[in-house]
Amino acid sequence: MSALRPALALLVALVMLAGCAGMMPEPDRALSEYESPLIDDAEAAIAVDDLVSATTLLQMAAMEAPEPASTQLALEAAVLALALGDEIHAEKLLQANRRGGDARASALRSMLETQLASDLSEAARSDPLARLEGRFSLRIAPWHAEWLAQAYLQSGQPLAAFDALLMPTQRAGSIAIRLRLEALLWRSLMQTPIDQLTARRESLINNQAAAWLDLALGVRANWLDAAAMRIHLWQWRERNATSQLFERITAMQRAMLNPPRKVAVLLPLSGELEAAGEAIRRGILAAHYASLETTRPELRFFDVGPDGMNAAEAYQQAVTEGAGLVIGPLAKAAVNRLLSTGPTAVPVIALNRAEAATNQGEFYQFGLAPEEDARAIAALAIERGHQRLLTFSAADSWGARVATAFTTAFEEAGGEIIDRGRFPLAQEDLAEPIRALLDLDRSDARSERLRQITGERFRHEPRRRQDIDGIFIGAFEDSARLIVPQLRFHRAFELPVFATAQSYPNFESEVANDDLAGMWMPRLPWLLNEPSDPLDRDAAQQLANALPSFRPGPLTALGIDSYRLLYGIEALAQNPALQKSGATGRLSVDGDGRIQRQLPVVQVTTRGLRRTNNWLP
Repeated sequence: MSALRPALALLVALVMLAGCAGMMPEPDRALSEYESPLIDDAEAAIAVDDLVSATTLLQMAAMEAPEPASTQLALEAAVLALALGDEIHAEKLLQANRRGGDARASALRSMLETQLASDLSEAARSDPLARLEGRFSLRIAPWHAEWLAQAYLQSGQPLAAFDALLMPTQRAGSIAIRLRLEALLWRSLMQTPIDQLTARRESLINNQAAAWLDLALGVRANWLDAAAMRIHLWQWRERNATSQLFERITAMQRAMLNPPRKVAVLLPLSGELEAAGEAIRRGILAAHYASLETTRPELRFFDVGPDGMNAAEAYQQAVTEGAGLVIGPLAKAAVNRLLSTGPTAVPVIALNRAEAATNQGEFYQFGLAPEEDARAIAALAIERGHQRLLTFSAADSWGARVATAFTTAFEEAGGEIIDRGRFPLAQEDLAEPIRALLDLDRSDARSERLRQITGERFRHEPRRRQDIDGIFIGAFEDSARLIVPQLRFHRAFELPVFATAQSYPNFESEVANDDLAGMWMPRLPWLLNEPSDPLDRDAAQQLANALPSFRPGPLTALGIDSYRLLYGIEALAQNPALQKSGATGRLSVDGDGRIQRQLPVVQVTTRGLRRTNNWLP
């Protein structure tokens, strides 16, 4: 009796271990009892991706095998036929084997029915396929994982697709199958939002899943830097098994960073906007000739001003002539008209904002809207601890837009606008509206009432309101240089003044520095006279050599950056967390295709513009 106890304990342990193995695809017991050279040959054919031969061999093995192996082999042949795209053959095999077999045959029927159902969308296949996990032989498990992952991707669940593919990819019995599953796994990681990848990585210890996530996060972070990408891939390969993906990743990066062979540029080169269009054109050409890239596109300029074509016609002609991307148009009305024609055939980098956000394909919106400056400076005010502000803006549509953009951003961040003032553009003496905004008139009125009550005359100094800790002005340079000195004169000298870039001249001025000292504003890197990017430096030199008397301002910087975006716009669109250094700021692309700019902050001093470490927003 005692001699039997170790054997009995071993038997119990083996049973328990068998019960714990349910998460792995199980070898087919029915087939393990039935051996055939035909099955061996079918597996050899699968290993070299010869699915036509494998399908035939499994059917031949099914004709010889007893039940339940016969039904299962025939249904496996149907799966391979479907993998080859032969739905008719797969359907015939399924119909011929509607009955018989065991639970594994039933799972195969369910998988085939799900894939063959014409009324099911790809997204709707994920739930029924997910319920079948772990029920297939090692021969068929890769196709189940592939179809399940495709369904997850179609339903917007890329991380679930990654989970479905991870183990089958590791256990793939052939290089061909592993490469196919690996490619789909990589696609799932590239489609997963960065924040989800980061959160999943933080929840894992160092295992195979963590290694894949490390690879994906590093690749996504280095899409715009080929040298950094090579280092990341080399370091990953040192820590992990060699992956066949590396050549594919670098090839994808090269393709994504290279511009199309032909690029069309739609600019107003006649009419009221001719000067603006010419400034942008000069920026594009300067960047083109300064570029150190080995591949540079052929540029074709179209005049979409009064003497040229309308933007929609120019776009169609550009596409007909083979343009792979279009820069422009510039006018907001032209951008809206081009959008209204429907989805564009090739990507567009429009140089203005549409009236409403759009996620229409690869239609990117890029501009230097003052509202962006206003939102950026609102973030600075909050960051510096200011919570209660006044706004003082021009009494026109531009001033209203800027003040609204600042107010919205400031209040959404937790600040409060205590009062709003507006000033007439034609008025040089702004003392009256400034006094009203600062409540100095009420202070004078209180003093006058006190004099009338007491009958005594005493010295009175007007006292401005005390419920504010800053002022935002929405004004162009001429008005700003009137407002800031008068604010100081009217006892608001200690209050910080926040403004948009339009309140300061394009080129630094000692007179402006004296008038506007103390004012905070965003500033284009291009206008800080310290371009750090080689393209900016070389473009500036190109302009200086070709046009010594030309002073390149913001629109020229817009042209430089629109050219710069030819290299990497797709990568930026796929990863909103990526940024690209630019003459107009650090560039990124949001989910609506809007190119966002992070701007450096400066403070005006009597000695010049003082650069801070802040970048906004």
